[in-house]
Amino acid sequence: MAVISLEQTVRAIVREEMKSISGDAEKFIDIKRAAELLSCSVHAIYRRTCENKIPFYKISGRILFRESELVDCVIKGRRRVIK
Repeated sequence: MAVISLEQTVRAIVREEMKSISGDAEKFIDIKRAAELLSCSVHAIYRRTCENKIPFYKISGRILFRESELVDCVIKGRRRVIK
């Protein structure tokens, strides 16, 4: 019985944290939307998160992203090609 109430308490805290994080700020996007944004596969997004190559948040077991952070990551990672 104590485990169930502890789990409910943790879930409530996570919900409140998500509200405070995304209150007036940018909303989170899921992995499918991140793959669409970066024009790559969902598998490639999973691989890049495992390698810590792109910024992500893991909240309640879900991998989430902020669109602006992904765009910044792509811009900063871009290499200049000299011909």
